[in-house]
Amino acid sequence: MTEAHNTSHVEKRFQIIGAVLLIAGLALVGAGFSQGGMEGLAKSYLYGWVMMMSIVFGCFSLSLLFHITRGRWGTPLLRIFEAGGGPVAIGLCLVAFLPIAFVFKDTLYHGWLHPEPHDLVVARKSHFLNYPVFLASTIGTHLVFMWMAALLQKWTKLEEKTGDKVYSDRRNNFASPFLVVYFLLYTFFITHIIMSLDPHWYSTIFPSIFAVANALFAFAFAVVVVTSNRNKDPFQKVAGDELFMKDFANMLLMLTMVWTYFTFSQLLIIWSGNLPSLTSYYRARMTGNYGVLGFFQLAFNFAAPFIALLNVFLKRKPAYAMLVAGFIVLFRFTDLHYVVIPFLRSELSLQLADAGVALALLGAWGIQFAKVYKSAKPIVASHPYQTFTPSEAPAHA
Repeated sequence: MTEAHNTSHVEKRFQIIGAVLLIAGLALVGAGFSQGGMEGLAKSYLYGWVMMMSIVFGCFSLSLLFHITRGRWGTPLLRIFEAGGGPVAIGLCLVAFLPIAFVFKDTLYHGWLHPEPHDLVVARKSHFLNYPVFLASTIGTHLVFMWMAALLQKWTKLEEKTGDKVYSDRRNNFASPFLVVYFLLYTFFITHIIMSLDPHWYSTIFPSIFAVANALFAFAFAVVVVTSNRNKDPFQKVAGDELFMKDFANMLLMLTMVWTYFTFSQLLIIWSGNLPSLTSYYRARMTGNYGVLGFFQLAFNFAAPFIALLNVFLKRKPAYAMLVAGFIVLFRFTDLHYVVIPFLRSELSLQLADAGVALALLGAWGIQFAKVYKSAKPIVASHPYQTFTPSEAPAHA
């Protein structure tokens, strides 16, 4: 059986899902434009783009983590991470970012692009919060991540082609400093994209919260891909391995706990300091309907998956893992809405364009995912830290 046949069902599924999401999203954007006009579209577009960016950068960061740790958990997921957060996906993310940088910038970032004349806080941040630095930080981050992802994938393919383990060592040696570079650049990146929406507010842990949330989003997505194809090659053997299911569930539990810990740490430190310039973030999210969404966050983004993933017996079952991971993916939408939208709207409201832009961009990402995923073997038998013997490996099952 050919390699293409092994991935055809995954490719076709994502092509269909991506096309449906893209068309439905564009229809919702068209309907939502009449609801909020150009200003409303700018706010919805930022939210939708952040959704796509989260899964793209999440996949990329997990590929770096896998090359560093060489953990068993990542062997059947590496191709998913490469397709979801590879150079093509990051390039698509960059193209989708351009309307924010050039069309919607005045609507979104007017607080520091056009500050009040006597606003000393913004004036003292002007060496960082200015348009040239904004472009250099955001576009430069995409380009550096594209280069790193392309280099790592190049070495993976060379190892598969030649069997030379030196390429595995290169990935392992370079991924460590790459991960440091990733967090440094991502800190500036998120500060410009999200935190600067309110130029008077800041949090040193905010980029880390985003980075962990991205990894949780991407890992849950990868688990959904594996477990939803549990009766088909190449993932039948993976889903049938209870240790893999346990690894997946433990990773989801760990990422959920780290995300919760970072989020609570930010709340505790800011609330204890009780400085008006810092507590504004939570005041905006604890009043009116946003307060209801905050309790919703606590229940469905932490408590529900945390309790579910503590079940030692059930979390080893593929169908159960798929439900929990799918639940986590679904409620990433509400988490990002809770983080991003209160910067832009004083009241919680459901805008058609919010869902429309998110679905359209994720649909476009899904189509490219299908194409890139098909271009390489889903699981490689010659991998130096693969978990199948060459005769068992499902790459040509």
